[in-house]
Amino acid sequence: MPCSRKGDRAGYSQLRVAAPEIKATIFGHQEFTAFNTSATKLFAKWKKANAPQLNGFAKDGHPKQLIDALAEDLLATFEKAPLLDPYDIYQHLMDYWAETMRLAERYAMPLPALNDEVATLAARVDVHLRKMGFAV
Repeated sequence: MPCSRKGDRAGYSQLRVAAPEIKATIFGHQEFTAFNTSATKLFAKWKKANAPQLNGFAKDGHPKQLIDALAEDLLATFEKAPLLDPYDIYQHLMDYWAETMRLAERYAMPLPALNDEVATLAARVDVHLRKMGFAV
């Protein structure tokens, strides 16, 4: 079924599908569902192959080596996938990894200012409790 018909203006087409139905029309199309199934199977294959590495990663592991291996396998898995650029998929993984590592480093660092503030507040509470007659 053609998606458009000749419009009222020269060089423009008019949609045969109402604008609110475009997404449902695309997602319901047999070619799209076949593509989606194919891509999902490729990802499931990659996930199954790499789950042991991820689940076995220990505290003393080497994250750089892990992400390199995962990324290279991801590229190889999606290399021949139709309509997908394996480097786009690779970049999504690498962006996610970089953000995760950035957050891990951020939260692994002590927060001296917060620690000092908590200590100051604790000291004030202790003084207040002593004034009220409580043993601290």
